[in-house]
Amino acid sequence: MACIISNLTGCCTFSEEVYMITYSDIRQLKEIADRGANHFLSVYLNVDQSQASNLNRGFITALEDQFKLIGEEIANASAKPRFQAECARVSSFMREYTPHGKSVVIFSDMEKDFWWQRELPVAIQTEVRWARAPYLRPLMAVLEQHERFAVALVDKQRARLFSVYLGAIEELGEIISEVPVKTGGGGWSQTHFQRNHEEHVHWHAKRVAQRLAELDGKLHFERLVIAGPPEATNELQTVLPKSLEQKVAAVSSLSINALSDRVLAKVLEIEEEVKKREELRRVQSLITASHKGDGAITGLNATLSAFKEGRIHQLFYTFDFKPVGSRCTNCGALLAEFPERCFYCGGAVEFTSDLINRLAQGVVDQGGKVCQVRYDGAELLSRSGHIGALLRF
Repeated sequence: MACIISNLTGCCTFSEEVYMITYSDIRQLKEIADRGANHFLSVYLNVDQSQASNLNRGFITALEDQFKLIGEEIANASAKPRFQAECARVSSFMREYTPHGKSVVIFSDMEKDFWWQRELPVAIQTEVRWARAPYLRPLMAVLEQHERFAVALVDKQRARLFSVYLGAIEELGEIISEVPVKTGGGGWSQTHFQRNHEEHVHWHAKRVAQRLAELDGKLHFERLVIAGPPEATNELQTVLPKSLEQKVAAVSSLSINALSDRVLAKVLEIEEEVKKREELRRVQSLITASHKGDGAITGLNATLSAFKEGRIHQLFYTFDFKPVGSRCTNCGALLAEFPERCFYCGGAVEFTSDLINRLAQGVVDQGGKVCQVRYDGAELLSRSGHIGALLRF
C-alpha cells in the first residue's frame, strides 16, 4: 500500500524556535546568576497588538515608566549609572523591535555581557525587576500553565498532524495513504472489498501512530488530541503504543479539512478542561496523602522545612498566596518569620517580599516541579494553608 508522508514548512502560526521554553532554560538562567553577584535587569513586557495601549509602540512608554519607578527606589547613588545603562540597552532594543507575539521576556547583565530574550504568544503582565538574580517567577508560571499538545486529525485516507504549545499551533505534516477503490466491473466481491478496506484503515492508522511516536521522541508532548470520524479515530486508538495511549486527552469530531485556527480553538478548549480536571485531582491527592502522612505535607512552615531538606518533588500553591518572610544570607534557608538569626545555622537573615518566588525557583533548582493552583483546586488548597508539596522521601 502506497503512503505519502510530507513535512510542512512555513505553515506555523509562530516559530517553534522563538517559543521553545523549558525548565532547562530556567535552570540555566539560575546557574548563570549563581556565577557572580552582579545585578540583572529582568523585563516582562506585554506587547499584544490587540490592546490599544500597545499600538504605535505604546509598550515603550509602559516600559520606561517602570524603569523610572525602579530608578527612584535605588538608594545607592553609585548603583544608578549601572541601572540606567541596562535600561538604555533594553530600550534601544525595544525601539527597533517589531512585535510578533504578545509578550517579550528579557534578562540583561552588561557586566557579564549577558543577554537573554524570548517572545511569547501569550500575554503576561508588564513587570520589571532589578535584583541579583533573574526574576523567573512569571516565566515559570507560563510553563506551569501550558502543556504541549499533539493533534492527529484523521480520516480513512489522510492524517494531518499538529503541535500546540503556548497558545500557538504548528502543522507538522500530512500522511496520505492509497485507498482501494471498488470498480463497477464485477472484480472483487463485497466481502473481499470490505476486508481489504478494513485492512487499509488499519495500516493507515498504524502509520499515523508510528509518526506520532517519532514526533513524541522529538517534541516530548504531554497530551494527544485525536479528531476525525469515529471509524478512523477508533482505529487509531487501537494501534497507539501504550506511551501515547496514556496521553490521549480527548477525541473530537473535527473535519480533516478544518482550518488551523479551528483546530487551535478546539485544543485550547480541551486544554482548559484538562487543566481544571487535573489540577483538582492532584490537589485532592496531595491533601489526602498529607492527612495520611504518606509522602506529602501542607502549610507554609512544613513546606519551607521540606525545601531546606531538599525533599520537595512537586510544589503546589494557590495563585493568590503572597506571603512575606526572610532568607538566611549564610545557608539560604527560607523562613516564614523574621527572626534575629537563622533557625538552622545562626546566620544573618534578610527580609524578602517574594518568598513564593524564591521558593518556587529553589524547588526547580533542586530538580523539582512547581504547580500554581488557579481553578477549583485553589479553594480546596486554601483550606490547608494555601501551599503544600509532594515529597521525594
